[in-house]
Amino acid sequence: QHYIAGQEISIDCYALADGRLAACVPRKRLIVRDGECVAGEVIHAPELVAVAQALARTMRFRGVANIQVITTAQGPQLIDLNARFPGGIAITETAGYPMIEWTVSELFGEAFDVSAASRIRSAAAET
Repeated sequence: QHYIAGQEISIDCYALADGRLAACVPRKRLIVRDGECVAGEVIHAPELVAVAQALARTMRFRGVANIQVITTAQGPQLIDLNARFPGGIAITETAGYPMIEWTVSELFGEAFDVSAASRIRSAAAET
């Protein structure tokens, strides 16, 4: 993989069983230790939400997924797609996106509500 200059961004997503992207939380990786984000900032980034929505449709992932991009003058450059909880999940959870709870609820066939705060709003209210 060649070097890409720019800001690294993680996009934490939650896709429902029917394929809809129910939550999308872009965040800057401010402090990274041993490859894990230990400090970050949730950001408003509609262009990154669009990238996540396109990947969700194409890849048809379900549950939690983490997308990593580097933002450049040419647009976001995809560098990683992880079908797992991200290392920085605590930042997403603290911002009001209980993806762990949603996952457990879905695994046990329990109803859960992702619409209460219009979750796909690109985390605009948290910035």
